[in-house]
Amino acid sequence: MRTPAARAEAAFTLIDVLVTAGIVLLVGATAIYALTLTNRNAVGSRVQAAAQSVVQNQIDQIMTRGPYVPTNVPPDIPAVLTMGTTTTKDVPVFVNPETGALVVSGTLTTKIADSGATVKGTPLYVLKAAVTLDYTLGGRAFSVTMDTLRAPDQ
Repeated sequence: MRTPAARAEAAFTLIDVLVTAGIVLLVGATAIYALTLTNRNAVGSRVQAAAQSVVQNQIDQIMTRGPYVPTNVPPDIPAVLTMGTTTTKDVPVFVNPETGALVVSGTLTTKIADSGATVKGTPLYVLKAAVTLDYTLGGRAFSVTMDTLRAPDQ
């Protein structure tokens, strides 16, 4: 049988318990911080991908709407290829898939200009298009830009 002194040596002291609790708390807080940071990055990546999709859709419209035959009389030019700058506000960028609520919206700017390309003085009617989507997420401003060229239909 153990003596009372031997039993006291085998027990945890208050200091042992407090140090262990502090270490567990520190590990737990670090894990929660890491998970929160990972989730924030995942949300940012999802919204960035959605923004790129919105801009790519506008580029696809510029490339495929037709007919684009500016030499016809009258010229066949789709509305999406109207020269100048078009700005559309409150474009939905990301919608919560569970609730259907709009989470992020942005401003879509499309600039269409003549490239000025010619061959032996004959204009080629090639258009330059720049599409930019500006949006805000978590108090920070982001922007996605894509450019393309559109030649007349043959």
